[in-house]
Amino acid sequence: MSYEQPPQHDGYPPPPQMQIPPQPAQLPPQYTQFPPQYTQFPPQYVMPVQPMVPLQPIQTLPEHPRAQAVLILSIIGVVFGGLTGMFIGTLFGGLFSYIAWLIGALAKKEIEQGAEYLWGGNLQIGYWIAKISSIVFIAIFLLTIVAFACFSVSLLSLVGTLEGIVG
Repeated sequence: MSYEQPPQHDGYPPPPQMQIPPQPAQLPPQYTQFPPQYTQFPPQYVMPVQPMVPLQPIQTLPEHPRAQAVLILSIIGVVFGGLTGMFIGTLFGGLFSYIAWLIGALAKKEIEQGAEYLWGGNLQIGYWIAKISSIVFIAIFLLTIVAFACFSVSLLSLVGTLEGIVG
């Protein structure tokens, strides 16, 4: 069977010539071998097998007995301070948060002095929530007092101005 060249058409490039890949017998000798298996390592790279050591249970410290109280008081302080009114909410919310901060600080001091309790978990979270919310509530409470004082002074000056105009 002979292959003939198809007739050339105007405007079209000639079709590419098909090349038949060489047969395995025609390959150079270095390409006829298969690559080494990667799961087999040379003897110098074999890792020695070490005996298994049974796992020991991890010794963890228990939580401080007041950890739950600190966390609950700090959450009550934040919720009560955020949901109730401006003045009363910051007063009582700040009070709950301050009590939680105080109890958490005392527990932290006990742990730093060597008590066998965990400084983390509920105690640490409650301590930081209480500390941050106490500072925020104190700042809001002080700003409320300053705003009330400014409002009172401006109201009194307005009343004095109105008495001067009317009277």
